[in-house]
Amino acid sequence: MRTEEMIEAVRQRLEQRLRELGAELAPDLSADADARALRARLEDLNAGKAGTRCHGNTLRGELDALHLGEALYLEAALHRLAVGPFAECIDCHQKIDQARLLVNPATERCKACQQDWEAAGSHAADPLS
Repeated sequence: MRTEEMIEAVRQRLEQRLRELGAELAPDLSADADARALRARLEDLNAGKAGTRCHGNTLRGELDALHLGEALYLEAALHRLAVGPFAECIDCHQKIDQARLLVNPATERCKACQQDWEAAGSHAADPLS
């Protein structure tokens, strides 16, 4: 796959998942709501403002928090895709394998660094790991 095609495939997967999360976190927004409206709702949810749907329901609140964390992770990946560096490991700065990116378009680490990070227990505070 050519680099441009891979980047477009990654962008589409990230945006699709972000739309899915938006529908779960902010069901009152229409499916065609623009990205600014979704980001505003995600920021409200992150700040604990109106409409979090987690009052009195701890499990729902935890699920919303996980979805919010994933949405922010996807936003960061879209940002790296737009401004760079994309497909570069945040630890060793080597290129991340194309096949790995296609499986998890938002990945931040190459396989070796991810294994080291997990072995070190660094992911314990990360709700997405």
